[in-house]
Amino acid sequence: TSSLSLSANIAPHRQIPSVMVEVWRVLFAIVCVCFSAMFAGLTLGMLTLDLFDLRIIAESGTVREREQARRVMSVRKHGNYLLCTLLTGNTAANALFSILTAELTSGLIGFVISTLAILFFAEIIPQSICHRFGLRIGAAMVWLVKIFMIVLTPISFPTSRILDYFLGTEPITRYNKRALKALLSIQTRDNAIAAAAETVQAER
Repeated sequence: TSSLSLSANIAPHRQIPSVMVEVWRVLFAIVCVCFSAMFAGLTLGMLTLDLFDLRIIAESGTVREREQARRVMSVRKHGNYLLCTLLTGNTAANALFSILTAELTSGLIGFVISTLAILFFAEIIPQSICHRFGLRIGAAMVWLVKIFMIVLTPISFPTSRILDYFLGTEPITRYNKRALKALLSIQTRDNAIAAAAETVQAER
């Protein structure tokens, strides 16, 4: 009888650490999704900002836009290095999240949960937001990107140097006469359409 009562008293104490481990795994999995979302969003938001466009914003934008463009340019000028850093971080976060969800649930359920979580919360939503507010979000996250560029240097820097060698550092945006004429024509037409829409709205 005494042995049974002793085992009954020990059992709850053994369950508490197990529950705590499960809770920490869930929290760690959520953190992994957040980091994956950050890397995915910044990959689209920062790398779609052309250096030529950033230079234009830095010289002709508002005071806030100029500061944001300069901050983004400090890391954007290292195109392949930035790309390798963000993709390495994104891949590591997704892999770790998949491992954690596989340990928390069965194989099929873990696969479904990890796929849906990564698809919606770590890809679609952050990329949609960063595509619209790439300059603003990129400027706010530059400090964190620089930290990861240092931390992931053993992987991202050698890979970026290989890409620099075979593909070049950064394509330069150049416009010939025909392209500049088309660009001016498009801008003029868009401004005319916007002005006509505002006039119709004002008349209503």
